[in-house]
Amino acid sequence: MSNEKASQVQENQTAWKKLVDDQVARTELAYAEVARIQEQVFAQNKLAIDEMAKLTKSSVDYLAELTNEWRKLTIEATKKATDFSSWKV
Repeated sequence: MSNEKASQVQENQTAWKKLVDDQVARTELAYAEVARIQEQVFAQNKLAIDEMAKLTKSSVDYLAELTNEWRKLTIEATKKATDFSSWKV
């Protein structure tokens, strides 16, 4: 009887070890998939940051262009408004 119980304990230990090993293997696979997806997410985030930087630089360049034109137009309008020789009396 003692041998029978020892055999059952051994079988249960073996079955338990197999279950744990299987679970560890599944967890490793799941984490590998998470790592793969995470790398894709990081790559997409970096790309989005780069694109946002390009857009921001482009916006700043456009703003500089607009302000330069605004200054030119303001000076031109001021000169026209103060040009007394062009006034008709």
